[in-house]
Amino acid sequence: PVHLNETGRVYGRSVFHSSLGNFGYASVYKVPYLYKIDLSTREVVEKFPIPLSTGSYDMAYSPVNKHIYLRARVCCTCGTPEADVESCGYSGPSIVDVVTGPNKGFSGNGTCSNACEGSPADIGVWEFDTVSSTFLGSHNINPKFGFGADP
Repeated sequence: PVHLNETGRVYGRSVFHSSLGNFGYASVYKVPYLYKIDLSTREVVEKFPIPLSTGSYDMAYSPVNKHIYLRARVCCTCGTPEADVESCGYSGPSIVDVVTGPNKGFSGNGTCSNACEGSPADIGVWEFDTVSSTFLGSHNINPKFGFGADP
């Protein structure tokens, strides 16, 4: 079996395609890595830090360019009218480090993950090249229409 998280329940997304050969890729909801998995041994052979993200959930693969597109999960400020998001969600605020958006560098009450989708801290979708094993950049919509993107 493949183990991607030793401390809790794991759920996320995976990509498998004949153009990837004997390898597949997986992400875990609140873990900031993209994992490369050898399908013959079912072992994680590499893990790639997802930049500026607390994890990823949604993902899509293009066999045309062999790129994976991952929906970034980030932390944001919450709980006040001036915050990235007004509501801190059902679990309330926790101490977080915000590394994206207008409150970048803030450490204090905030929230992470899907509560920050569409906020000014949302960086959208990361593009990962499976051939060079590198993140090429992120994609976001025009800020005048909002923030965030889906793969």
